Amino acid sequence: YSCGHSIHSKCMKIWADHQISQGTKILCPMCRAEFGTLKMIMTDHLKQNAFRRDVHAGTTCSSCNVTPIQGKLYLCTICQHYNLCMQCFAGPNHTQHPFQYKEKPAHRWRPAVRDLSALPPTLSAELENRDITENDYETLLALD
Repeated sequence: YSCGHSIHSKCMKIWADHQISQGTKILCPMCRAEFGTLKMIMTDHLKQNAFRRDVHAGTTCSSCNVTPIQGKLYLCTICQHYNLCMQCFAGPNHTQHPFQYKEKPAHRWRPAVRDLSALPPTLSAELENRDITENDYETLLALD
């Protein structure tokens, strides 16, 4: 269906609803050629909404091996290609290094902060009493 123009499905649905309310055929807003039926537009719109935008395709959690990672993706700032999913980051996994995260693939990386109260007391004490490294300093500056 359609005339071949690429139009955002949500915008086309709004345009189609307007044209139907006016009692006219659904026409392309760019070239005014017949576009298709409302059913076709709605099907396309529902397919677009079904696609999750928080799926990080091509990533695997280095702890539980889930792939692809959905939701927040955590990346170790020291180790190369060490990724964690949200559940594994919340646990006592790879706590010796700082992490950064992003919620969606298109978002930018942000410093990740661990909730040390969820960690075992001995591990929490070890992390709290270690010396601050250059990487920690950069992370703290980014948080400021």
